Amino acid sequence: MIFSAEQLFGVFITVFLFVLCGVYSGRRVKTAEDFTVSGKRAGGLMVAGTILGTMIGGASTIGTAQMAFAGGLSAWWFTLGGGISCLFYCLFLVKPVREHGQVTIPGIIGEVYGQQTALAATIFITLGMIINIIPQLISAASLVSSFFSLSFSLAAVFAVLLMAVYVCFGGAWGTGILGVLKTILISLSLLAGGAAALWLTGGPSGMSSELPSFPWFSFCGTEISDDISSLFCLILGVLTGQVYLQAVMTAKSTASARRGTIISAVLSPLIGLGGVLIGLFMRSRHPEIMAVQALPLFVLWYLPGWLSGVVLAALLFAVIGTGAGLALGICTIISRDIYQKLFPAAGDAKTLKLNRTLLFVLFASALFVVQLIGEKAMIFDWSYLSLGFRGVSAFFPMLTALYLPGKINPQAVFLASILGPATVVIWLVAAPWPVEPIYPALLVCLVLFLAGYLQNKKEAADILSYKS
Repeated sequence: MIFSAEQLFGVFITVFLFVLCGVYSGRRVKTAEDFTVSGKRAGGLMVAGTILGTMIGGASTIGTAQMAFAGGLSAWWFTLGGGISCLFYCLFLVKPVREHGQVTIPGIIGEVYGQQTALAATIFITLGMIINIIPQLISAASLVSSFFSLSFSLAAVFAVLLMAVYVCFGGAWGTGILGVLKTILISLSLLAGGAAALWLTGGPSGMSSELPSFPWFSFCGTEISDDISSLFCLILGVLTGQVYLQAVMTAKSTASARRGTIISAVLSPLIGLGGVLIGLFMRSRHPEIMAVQALPLFVLWYLPGWLSGVVLAALLFAVIGTGAGLALGICTIISRDIYQKLFPAAGDAKTLKLNRTLLFVLFASALFVVQLIGEKAMIFDWSYLSLGFRGVSAFFPMLTALYLPGKINPQAVFLASILGPATVVIWLVAAPWPVEPIYPALLVCLVLFLAGYLQNKKEAADILSYKS
């Protein structure tokens, strides 16, 4: 598709703003700590920018519209779950995480349960985050191929290059500053787009008259169990997402961290609702298009020229920012919990260089997978797999390390961190019963943690009895 002059102007202005912010953030990175936690000088808006800059990506924008186009209102679960997760973080995790002082989730786990368990958490969290880069690439490639004369494969290469530039030079400053700009543009764009979709159909009553009430306006969709398990996957995945913990640790104070999480809790569901309304509108008016193109084509066909250029560029950077934020989290875990433990004498310059080298390796690997699976893969399928996978491996260990240190047998925690993800894999491959993998995986972890708690309690009672 050839851009009009107005659209090109909107794209140019938006890209120029992002480049300026990127250059500014890159100049603020002097040390490895600047790269990973912004030197711990971020305010509430920067914290929210880092959180939403990662959370509001391909799945929350293009993926939400895609799922609404394919299945209706139940697509809202994803961003609703994101808002619930941020609220939970604000109420229960911000203070203990900051008091603990560790910059990574495996670091928190390892301090209480030992390096063996920390290594298991590192492996599975990293694997889950790598998986989640894939849907961001699919979204970005779909966007680029929607309005440029590029094949999906070439568009994916272009997206990877943008992700690398986005985070490689700015690190946490880049994801935070660019995240603020991205969040403002995406929030305004999708809220305005959702309102436009309602207006074009004559309001809620007009939209509901164009599609059957079920499943298009059913909050539970066709499979209630799928929706509930998706919500669980998202909440667990966000609470064990490295970049969200990093965002909290970048804050200059606990109050700033809480403000950032509250802003994220409010904006995430609102942005998702805009995407849902757009997906429903495109289903009623253009059922012949591919689901993944519902949002990009709505922007091109129904928004004013200059505004559509701004929105498309902002959407592209939304997807790019999420992939970049995930990659930043992976690099932080590997450098802090593996490299610096193997090479404690490594200087700051070497650690910073390692972080940037790891980024290119990660993006190249994700690009290889995307080229294999192609453009028809469902974005949410990959996102939920990633979120659930890392959630079952790290959620209980992290939560008990913060709230019940020394109360659970470390060996039981190690077994749970291995057997939880293993259960997910077994269920995906063998599927002994028609139940979502997250349920048996969480049950396995819960049983092991309970057994570990009872064993520790018994040993403590035996010691007390022996002394008396």
